[in-house]
Amino acid sequence: MPAPRPNGGTAAERAARALAGAWIALAALIVVLSCSTTPGNDGGGRGTGSCSSGLAACGAGVCANIEADPGHCGGCGTSCEVGQECRAGGCQCIAALAACASGCTNTQSDPDNCGQCGNACAAELFCNRGVCSASCDADLAACGRACVDTAADVMNCGMCGASCGAGQTCAASSCTCIAAGQSVCGGQCTDVLANDSHCGTCGLACTLGQTCAAGACSGAGVGGAGNTGAGGAGGGATGSGSGLLVGSMCFPVCASGASTASPSKWRRAAMAAG
Repeated sequence: MPAPRPNGGTAAERAARALAGAWIALAALIVVLSCSTTPGNDGGGRGTGSCSSGLAACGAGVCANIEADPGHCGGCGTSCEVGQECRAGGCQCIAALAACASGCTNTQSDPDNCGQCGNACAAELFCNRGVCSASCDADLAACGRACVDTAADVMNCGMCGASCGAGQTCAASSCTCIAAGQSVCGGQCTDVLANDSHCGTCGLACTLGQTCAAGACSGAGVGGAGNTGAGGAGGGATGSGSGLLVGSMCFPVCASGASTASPSKWRRAAMAAG
């Protein structure tokens, strides 16, 4: 009759489980160090696919329409100023503002350009609806010497001094983007139809290897693990990635983005491999 097995198995079995546990901890550490990422307006390193036709690749994960994007107007990295929008690849004053020597301004409220560019009000007067006056109308707010409608003033949106960003206008006391398909993400107009970090809506990032097109992530992201050994190239059905060998099992890890295997899956597979 065979001798009873000691509690916890034989010494060899206990050593195998300990080794598997060590590999699990190492795999988790690699994922934490290599896969942590915070999406930003510039794509945050997400996505490696090519841009759709008509869009320019402006940094990691950013496909920009340089004809209308205030952050990449006419070329990557060329930004418009507050009060401007990008039209036909050039920065121009938004419809409510006039192009004066000092920049885009509202001649209905600017005391230095009251009524028209260059017409400065006396130091004690306000610019009230384009006329230098001793006070502001009751329905307007006095922001300095400017009489403004804070519900619609791009330089004082919602309150005095709260200016909207480039390519934005003020509606109902909130800043909104002028260009179609753009949303205010982190204070900047972002093309959510083609931005890998803000795909379809602000903060929704595509996985590594995918591209945002028409507001949806497409393409194969980092996926299944291969069986070529430690650090080997993955060969799963959903994409490719590097592998970490634990016993006879290979677990996927990534250079950036997110891992495709959960810790519980690693644990079950590693215990089986041990």
